[in-house]
Amino acid sequence: DLSILGATWFKDTTFAIFEGAGNQYLYWYVNFTEATNVLGKTYDEIEKLYSDAATGCPMIMSNPMIKPGKKRLLMNSATVENWVAPSPPSGLGLYGRTVFTIDDNNFG
Repeated sequence: DLSILGATWFKDTTFAIFEGAGNQYLYWYVNFTEATNVLGKTYDEIEKLYSDAATGCPMIMSNPMIKPGKKRLLMNSATVENWVAPSPPSGLGLYGRTVFTIDDNNFG
């Protein structure tokens, strides 16, 4: 199963997310500049606001009123030649314009 292992902030509404599943890792650039701000709202409130009036069914994924953040793949470790996965990767960081993986060897 794919899970978020870490994130790092770039500026204002942009950051990088590091996801992993097994030995495959995905680095994403995410921009929320044009996304719908639902900060402070519960899922139930969002569901009410953006439900189909006739059926009451949520239209969160198909509703053009809710815009998700834009996600762009920076790197897929499965496509990098000679990639050696950290054991296990603990997260990611940012130095200048470089995103890097943090490898925690559990101090052993």
